Amino acid sequence: MYDLQTNNIAPVLTLLLIVICPTAQALDEVSMTLANITAKAWQLEGAAITLSNINKTPQQLLLTINKFHLPAPFAELSLLDIRCTAFTWQADELCCQQGQVSLQLPPSQTRTAQFSFVLQKNRSLFKLTDAHWLGGIASIDGEAKGDNWSMTMTMKASNGKALLALLPATLFKLSSGDVDFQLQVSGNETGIKTARLNTDVKQLTGQTETGRFATEKLGVHTQINAQHTGDHWQWQSQAQFNTGALYAEPLYLKPDGRAITLTAEGALNTATSELDMQAINFQHLPTGTVNGTACLNYKQQLSLEHAQFTLRSDDLQTLTMVYLKPFFAQSFLDSLAFAGHLDANFTLTAGVLTALSASVNQLAITDSAKRIKLENGLGTINWLANATFNQPSQFAWQQLQFYELPIGATQLKFVTNAGNVQLLGNANLPFLGGDIHIQHFKLQTNAKDAEKVVFQGEVNQVSLQQLSAALKWQPLIGTLSGSIPQVNYHDKKLTLDGELLINVFSGTVKIAKLAAANLFNALPTFYADIDIDQLDLEQLTSKYEFGNITGKLSGFVKQLHIENGQPIGFLAWLGTPDNDDTPHRISQKAVNNIAHIGGSAASDLVSRSFLKLFDTFGYDQIGLGCYLHEGVCQLSGVKATDLGYTIVLGGGVPRIDVIGYNTRVDWTVLMERLARISTSDKVIVQ
Repeated sequence: MYDLQTNNIAPVLTLLLIVICPTAQALDEVSMTLANITAKAWQLEGAAITLSNINKTPQQLLLTINKFHLPAPFAELSLLDIRCTAFTWQADELCCQQGQVSLQLPPSQTRTAQFSFVLQKNRSLFKLTDAHWLGGIASIDGEAKGDNWSMTMTMKASNGKALLALLPATLFKLSSGDVDFQLQVSGNETGIKTARLNTDVKQLTGQTETGRFATEKLGVHTQINAQHTGDHWQWQSQAQFNTGALYAEPLYLKPDGRAITLTAEGALNTATSELDMQAINFQHLPTGTVNGTACLNYKQQLSLEHAQFTLRSDDLQTLTMVYLKPFFAQSFLDSLAFAGHLDANFTLTAGVLTALSASVNQLAITDSAKRIKLENGLGTINWLANATFNQPSQFAWQQLQFYELPIGATQLKFVTNAGNVQLLGNANLPFLGGDIHIQHFKLQTNAKDAEKVVFQGEVNQVSLQQLSAALKWQPLIGTLSGSIPQVNYHDKKLTLDGELLINVFSGTVKIAKLAAANLFNALPTFYADIDIDQLDLEQLTSKYEFGNITGKLSGFVKQLHIENGQPIGFLAWLGTPDNDDTPHRISQKAVNNIAHIGGSAASDLVSRSFLKLFDTFGYDQIGLGCYLHEGVCQLSGVKATDLGYTIVLGGGVPRIDVIGYNTRVDWTVLMERLARISTSDKVIVQ
């Protein structure tokens, strides 16, 4: 064993030259075997010095080494067949300035590289360059000084496929891409103390077997720094997504010229298996930014113990389109688009949202399905997963539209906690010239049951003309007022406790057994029973193109079933109530239009007789019924006749009866007749 620390090579070489000079003419080279050379934990095995080309000028002095053993953590590198063509060996120092080495690299590949090293008493180092590996070029620098060591490994343009193959198992299939990286580590005999990793991923394209994660020409730069103290690793990281596209089901991200960045720092406790992320910053401009902290545990599986985040977005439209809408697929929210500004703070415990505070302004919501629309929303939402939490929230809007029904500017104050939302005080919602007065509103949800909504209020002076126009009904005149008893929404079905009382046309309309299902689906469905009592026909008809009628009107609509805005079935009757002592008069125009509904020849009778001299007629009773089934309306009147049914039973002088002859009418045909009546403003009497 030749000990670098106690020997000098110069006397040995001098002695060698003295011995070989007399016989130089007979020799081409001469060598001296040095066996093993050790410096600290560094060991050269099978070292030899050879003087070649003795008969030529210049001669070449060559140091060869069979194997170079490196100390930990470099021991995994297997360095073989070292040939140093430029070296020096002085007291306590062996230096190879220029050499070549064969080395074993995974996966079981032998590569040659340029190599140099210095062995000293208290400091040693080596350097590998130009090692062709994984389709790229690698270099390694290592140094040991006393009990401390450091190493830097640099890789340029490594092939992504080849690099991925080094992993023990992977579900990711790569079709193209290169990776540059540099790893710097340092430590001492107890282990690694610092680490630094820089990577540049370029044009990375591939996907997992399931297709749930994929990249297309991805370009990402990452940097990780770590310092080890005791059981803790203190670390800092930065990732910058610059080019290409990333799909992580269901999210699809593209930088579009502005890098997406994620920076973080924290501590890793190897004793407790905890990852404490003390600062997190995610920036995707102009979409938004997220800042926060998080604590994770990886003892058995990776789990989120606690996290706090702040979200800010001045482009809510892009934020929801990129990060929220992918989760809305096949839901009511899928067709919604949002715009405005958002600031939110939220807390998660054990992976579950436990607190939220959010402020929005200039909020706008549009719906491609035309179910809801909101303009200029403003408010603050405070929520806590605690049923006793009572910090108030508030929200206001300039305009809200539900289907075709507009609700004017309103401000609401409420409390939301756990699975509850409850209105504070009363609220007035401007609605079609009047208002909806909300006396009570509460929404309850929980994990075991569907949501429940309880509502109670009043309707005041709502314009029937505006309401009928919004709903595209036949025009109505007057105002609508009435009380709304308790309305419940549960298991996606709306029901009414008691009767909805509406005061209209000096009479009342009672709606009972009201129920609705699939309100937010493509086919909303409604059910109800309706009772109509003592409506003033003069008020009802005086401003319509239908024609004037005086008297009272009562009736009912039983088992009403409406689907997607169209009636499916009902049993209805509208007629003169018993004991009605008000004047009963009907105009020629009204007679004519009623006759058209039932297919009567009353208009011909009027035009061909002296009755054309009268503007109005007296009547005893008016009545018309319809039983709608499978798209056909079975019509009936005040009484049956041999030819059909009486719709208007005449009375007084002059008297006229209107007889209906068509007992079965297709519903769409009937609606077309009513539409023609409502749009016609002339009646010709000859």
